[in-house]
Amino acid sequence: MSIISKKVVNVKYTAAGHSDSQYFEIPAGTYRSITVSLAVGQSVEGSLLISGGLGNDVDFYIKTQTCSQRVTLSCKLVNARNVNGFAIVSLQSDGKEVWSNKYYVEANKSVPVYEHIDLPDCGDHTFGIVIAQQRA
Repeated sequence: MSIISKKVVNVKYTAAGHSDSQYFEIPAGTYRSITVSLAVGQSVEGSLLISGGLGNDVDFYIKTQTCSQRVTLSCKLVNARNVNGFAIVSLQSDGKEVWSNKYYVEANKSVPVYEHIDLPDCGDHTFGIVIAQQRA
């Protein structure tokens, strides 16, 4: 913020369905940041009221930090039956499907699966794999 004098800030915002308001002072020569985490397609809206100081000596920034993470999925699909078939492999993140692919597996054979799945955030997640079979 200002290197000349302290500022009084009143900020109100709504982000990802959560509303917040903050009122604080910022001493001369210092700064204050507010971090808001958003998922893809979410937005922030609100208002900012700054008072105090001399003239127009306020800097205000909105910075974005985009993030993604890569999940590696590795397994072997084994068809121990005498009939050719398909297996559908799904990756779930926090109980929701985020990726899926269908693999053909011949009778009494196996197919290695090695995939990289990119997720559009850097949050902590619980992952699970679901394998469903279909006969040809």
